[in-house]
Amino acid sequence: MSCIVLATAFLIHWLIFEESSPFYDYLIRHTNLRDIWVIINIIPFLVSALTGAFYYGNPDAYSTVGFIIAFIAQWFVIGFFLSIPIAKYLRSRKRI
Repeated sequence: MSCIVLATAFLIHWLIFEESSPFYDYLIRHTNLRDIWVIINIIPFLVSALTGAFYYGNPDAYSTVGFIIAFIAQWFVIGFFLSIPIAKYLRSRKRI
């Protein structure tokens, strides 16, 4: 479950932010979805800012590696916690 949630999060991130996305031109003009995704992923963005400042000595530097590691950790944990109620539901459904 964690891997599925993580893959979905990477897909959504690619669709919203990357230039190769089919929605890139649309989302340049309509930033609401981008803003929501940044708020959801505030922890990885903060980690990337901190690692960029630590590694490069520049507070404005952005560390892609720090972002990717924090992004993976965040969505893996979210997927793990989502799998608990799903597993309970499937176990209760199997007993009937």
